[in-house]
Amino acid sequence: MKKRFLCALLTSTLCVATALPAAAAITGSVSENAATAPVMTSDAEEELDAEGAPAEIVRFYGLDPSVYTYGKEVDLELVVSPEGQYTVAIYKNGECIDSYTRKAPASSDGRDVKTTIKLAFNDTATWAAGDYVMKLWGGDATNTAAINAAKAYPFSIKRSLVPADNSAITIKPDETTTCYTGNDVAPKFIIKDKIDNKEVTLVQGTDFDVQVIGNNTKKVGTATAKITGKGKYTGEIDEQFLIRPRAPKLPTAECASNTAVKLTWNKIAEATGYQVFRRNESGTFTKVGDCQGNTTTDFVDTKLTSGTEYEYQILSVADDDFAISQVTSAVYTTGTKITVTTATPKFSEVTNISTTKVKLTWGKVEGAKGYNVYQVNKKGKLKLVKKNLKKNTYKVGKLTCGKTYKFTVKAYVLGGDNGKTKLESAQAPTKEIQAKPVAPKLTEAKSASSTKVALKWKRISDCTGYLVYRKPVGEDEDWKLIATVTGSNTLTYTDDKAQTGVKYAYTLASYKQVRKKKVKSLMDAKGIRVYAVSEGPSIVTEQRRENKANIFIKNVPGADGYYLYKKAGDGKFTLVATLTRGAGDWTIYGDMNVAVGTTYTYYAEPYTDTDDKRVKGQKGAEATLVMKSLTATTKK
Repeated sequence: MKKRFLCALLTSTLCVATALPAAAAITGSVSENAATAPVMTSDAEEELDAEGAPAEIVRFYGLDPSVYTYGKEVDLELVVSPEGQYTVAIYKNGECIDSYTRKAPASSDGRDVKTTIKLAFNDTATWAAGDYVMKLWGGDATNTAAINAAKAYPFSIKRSLVPADNSAITIKPDETTTCYTGNDVAPKFIIKDKIDNKEVTLVQGTDFDVQVIGNNTKKVGTATAKITGKGKYTGEIDEQFLIRPRAPKLPTAECASNTAVKLTWNKIAEATGYQVFRRNESGTFTKVGDCQGNTTTDFVDTKLTSGTEYEYQILSVADDDFAISQVTSAVYTTGTKITVTTATPKFSEVTNISTTKVKLTWGKVEGAKGYNVYQVNKKGKLKLVKKNLKKNTYKVGKLTCGKTYKFTVKAYVLGGDNGKTKLESAQAPTKEIQAKPVAPKLTEAKSASSTKVALKWKRISDCTGYLVYRKPVGEDEDWKLIATVTGSNTLTYTDDKAQTGVKYAYTLASYKQVRKKKVKSLMDAKGIRVYAVSEGPSIVTEQRRENKANIFIKNVPGADGYYLYKKAGDGKFTLVATLTRGAGDWTIYGDMNVAVGTTYTYYAEPYTDTDDKRVKGQKGAEATLVMKSLTATTKK
């Protein structure tokens, strides 16, 4: 009887019959009650003559070790009695999945013969990774008694992690786990296999384990990991990976001009420099700049084309501590995109010029053909206020006093379509301003007496009045409102509640009455500083003798004493005495340094002693004294 048997996965090659010495057969460790093995057929198989009596399987060499790698051939050697039938069957989960029956070779001398069976576990539909059992018996696949008596030999088939043994395997490190942190790195690997034309991603810890080899787990540079299969996978391989420096965040980009882009990024502590990449026309990133040192965190890319979109990314660079090379951070999949227009304008000043009008001023932008001014609403949307400005300033009118407005401005260049398209820059940082009166300017603040300070300022049109503020200098106090002056034409105010010798700062704001609310202008934060000091005292002079003049200084409020000055004739005034305030109405000084026939002029300045200094008051009026001879004249 001839039979046709499948050997697409299980192929057999019969060796030349040779007489063999006796040897111990392998003893199976598992015994199963097997069903009759099905006869598997294929058109590609060789027609075999399976007729004859059952062969005796004398010895069986194979399944040692008991784990085989998918895709690799395995040689099974059998010693059988000549010319008889024998069957090999493979079982999985108790069911026969493949079998074949062969006729043993003839023997020239009647002794047992050796045959070799080559198993190639390379058909995914049949030989999935898993546990199997092999049975061998004398006779064909219908010999139930032989099948039941056959020994069972368990073995396992596992897929290999080694690419040399399994071409479907791909291994690469998960770069999100191999980045420098300063601590030990615990790398993960992305391993993929292809089974039955479907890609499978292996699970670390289930299908394989990873162990770092060596001591480079904390430093930037080359490291090695041992990857060992487990579960359904076998094999072991050493795989290198890079501990990379951390990558900067995607850079911020702004137009530096109509042909240049400025990039900025965050500093990376372990970096020794940075590389700037720009996506080219083919879609790949090309290096356009090298920056040395980890503190260099900006770069200007020049010679660009206005109106063209560019995309950038930054890689950090660090020295490999274990090789004479450098390591870059991981590459982004995307970058920062920017269309080259021109530099972004920046507001230099936004001021109130009336209660309903503000003036916007911004810096000129090199290469810009003009500017567009926008108002920004509460939702951040832009409303065009004025377009095609050639100057870098604009006055926005028809505003409501007391209402707050936001503005921005964009520069633009002309496109390459004969100037029909205007390519706007990024918008300037939004500037907020409240429509309010113009800030008044305080032109004078001077002491009017020991308790009074007189103020003057310039008129502000279209205001309801002025608010006067005061605070002591050198003390941590806020401005205090001391007066509300009604009427835009009232331009003076006298503070009559000042303390003698105290230095005050004064400032003021204009205001507009809008319904029940005063909308006030800005005010000078420094103000004008002045002391409230004593007024200048009057002086009375008197000659008592030819060599003495009495000076009477009228005491003034707030004075603790006086500086007395004099000059002789047309000479210069000099300080002649520092006097403590006298009791009563007068402070008296007797000048003994006088001479008959000389005219003397005197004046006094009051002073007030404060906690930390002596403060001079105002200069008093001058008084003159002509020293005369007082000798009596004799009559003849």
